[in-house]
Amino acid sequence: MGAYVSSLIASIGVAFVLRSAVTMFYGYDTQNYALPITRAKLVGPLRIMPDDLSILGISLGALLVVFVMLYMTPIGKRMRAVADNPDLAKASGIKANRILLVMWLIAGALSGLSGTLLGVKAVISPDMGWDLLMPAFAAAILGGLGNPLGAVVGGIIIGMVQELSTPFVGFTYKFAMGFLILLITLLIRPQGLFSSNIKVR
Repeated sequence: MGAYVSSLIASIGVAFVLRSAVTMFYGYDTQNYALPITRAKLVGPLRIMPDDLSILGISLGALLVVFVMLYMTPIGKRMRAVADNPDLAKASGIKANRILLVMWLIAGALSGLSGTLLGVKAVISPDMGWDLLMPAFAAAILGGLGNPLGAVVGGIIIGMVQELSTPFVGFTYKFAMGFLILLITLLIRPQGLFSSNIKVR
């Protein structure tokens, strides 16, 4: 787990550097997508915006593609092997550096897609998404570092707790509720909800 934590912290540091570089060249001006105004649709007692349905569909589609690739393709098998034990993967003939490059490219593409979808619901700025960085980090730890399914489940739990707690604690403190769930879970099960040991054959 130590290696995962180090990589996550290093990624946060790189993100700070990239954000500073972007703001140096492009400034802090905010932008918006030129989207048409739409009305919410009634789904039972809920009011749902059409944009939300589109974002949900695209997100689920991207998630399905990633899981199919991870668990049903040779490159996915190699990626899981490298994530589980890089040294053993190299000894088995897997070119770990190339696999890591592919993993970074996929992560970058997914991050770009996520930022694009977030821009539909928020003002586009260099700081966009920073309030989601720590909850995402907490979700990865909650689900079990190194486990893709655990990260998804952890993200759903953290997101639901934050949104459902908003009427009681307010928008400002809803992020603390997610971390409270994380703290309780780690006190009971330090390795997270799912084991991070990935068995690859």
